[in-house]
Amino acid sequence: MDHVVPKEKGGGVSWTNIVLSCVPCNSKKRNRTPQQAGMKLIRQPFQPTAEDLRLSPVERLKMRLTSRPPKTWEQFLGKIVSDMYWNVELLGDGQKPA
Repeated sequence: MDHVVPKEKGGGVSWTNIVLSCVPCNSKKRNRTPQQAGMKLIRQPFQPTAEDLRLSPVERLKMRLTSRPPKTWEQFLGKIVSDMYWNVELLGDGQKPA
């Protein structure tokens, strides 16, 4: 997981500020915004709808990808369901952490 706007630069843990990132891209971006790092998001992050949440996490991810996930992601897609990636509480825009 990666923050689009780093926490140190005011970015929160929200649906619209968290994206999945491979390790090389996360390392390249470091503590910068994608624009500062000369990178572009493949897809804008979004807050899921109630319909989206009825699907399994993997089904949601597959639905939102514009093409087949990169081969390097396959080892993680099965783990995402049970690992920490889906156990992080994300806030809606404008919500404050408790």
